[in-house]
Amino acid sequence: MQVGLVGLGFMGGSLAKGIKKKCPDHKITAYDKDVSVSMQAFEEKIIDYVAQLPGADELLPEGLSTGTFESCDIVFICTPVHTVIPVIQKLQGHLKQGCILTDIGSTKGEIVEQVDRLHLEYPFIGGHPMTGSEKKGFEYSIDILLENAYYLITPSRNADSFSIQLLTNLLKSIGALVIVIKPDTHDYVTAAISHVPHVIASSLVNTVLKNDLSNKLMHTLAAGGFRDITRIASSSPEIWTDISISNKEHILQLLHAFECELASFREHLKANEDELIHKFFTQAKQYRDSFEFRTTGVIQPVFEFSVSVEDRPGMIAHIATLLAKEDISIKNIGIVNNREGFEGALRIEFYSLESMNHAYQVLKKRNYTVHPKENK
Repeated sequence: MQVGLVGLGFMGGSLAKGIKKKCPDHKITAYDKDVSVSMQAFEEKIIDYVAQLPGADELLPEGLSTGTFESCDIVFICTPVHTVIPVIQKLQGHLKQGCILTDIGSTKGEIVEQVDRLHLEYPFIGGHPMTGSEKKGFEYSIDILLENAYYLITPSRNADSFSIQLLTNLLKSIGALVIVIKPDTHDYVTAAISHVPHVIASSLVNTVLKNDLSNKLMHTLAAGGFRDITRIASSSPEIWTDISISNKEHILQLLHAFECELASFREHLKANEDELIHKFFTQAKQYRDSFEFRTTGVIQPVFEFSVSVEDRPGMIAHIATLLAKEDISIKNIGIVNNREGFEGALRIEFYSLESMNHAYQVLKKRNYTVHPKENK
C-alpha cells in the first residue's frame, strides 16, 4: 500500500512511525511545510519519499528520494483544522482514482460539510485519533501512540463501504480501535469530553492569574491538584483557537450546561444546603469512578509517582542515574513543595505506563518508598 501524509508534526509523525513499524512493506510519501522535518523523517527511514504539495515552487534538497501523492492509496491530512480544505483543494486533480482522503482534526462537522459541497471525486473520511499530547512537533512523535487508542472516523457522503473498510483495516493494523460515528455526534461528544474541559482548565488558570496576591503566593503554591486539573491549559493556543471556532455551537451549548451546574452549586452554597452540596460531590465522584482507566485518550494521562527522599545534595541526580542505567527515560523530575496529591517529596514523570512500572520496581528494590498515584 502507498500511504501519503501531509504534515509531519506530533500526530503525522506518530502515524508515519506507527505505519512503518507495523507495516514495513507500505511505502510512505510525506510533505511538511518545514523541509528539515521531511529530511529528518527521511533520514530516520520513517518515510520513503519526500513530496511537495501541487503548485509548490521551491526545490527540495539534493539527496532525497522525491515522490508525489499521485500513486497513494490513502492520504492523511495532518494539519490544523482550518487548513484541511485548502490542502484538499490543492490535491484535487493530482491523486489517482479511488484515493482515500482523510484528516486527523478534532472537529468533523464543518469539514465534512465543506467536503460534501466540493463534490470531490475522491472518497473523504474524516478521522480523529482520540489520543495526543501537549507537546507538538515530529521530535516528540512516537510509534505506539495509536495502540489501543480510540480512532473515530466520520465518512462523508461520497465514501463507499470499500474505502471505509480499507482505512479501517490500516488503522487497526497499527493498533487503533476504530469507531464509525456521524460528524455532528462526534463534535457534540468531543465538545463535552475535550473541548469544554480545555476552556475550563484555561479559565481556572486565568482566574488564578487575575486574582493572585501581590507577592504571587498563588503562583508559588499552584502545584499538586491544581497543577493536575489544569495541565491541558498548556496545550497549543493556536490549535485550541482553531478548534473553538470550528466547533463553536456545541461548545457554547455545553458551556451553558456547565454554567447552569455552577449556578446551581452557587445557590446551594449561599443557602448552606450541606446535603445538596454533598450530593453534588458524591454524584460526580460516583460517575467519574465508573470511567474505564485507559492509557490513551483524547486527554493523555500522566504517568508519574512520588518518592520519599531526604533533602540532601545530589539526590535527584542519584535517582536519575539509577533509572538511566535501566534505560528508563524520565520526562520530568523535581521536588514537590506543595504536596497536595503527592505523598513523597520527589515527583517523577515518565513517557509511558511501562516505563513508570519499571521505574517503580527498580526503586522499590533499592528500598525507596514510592507512592504511586491512583489511576481512576
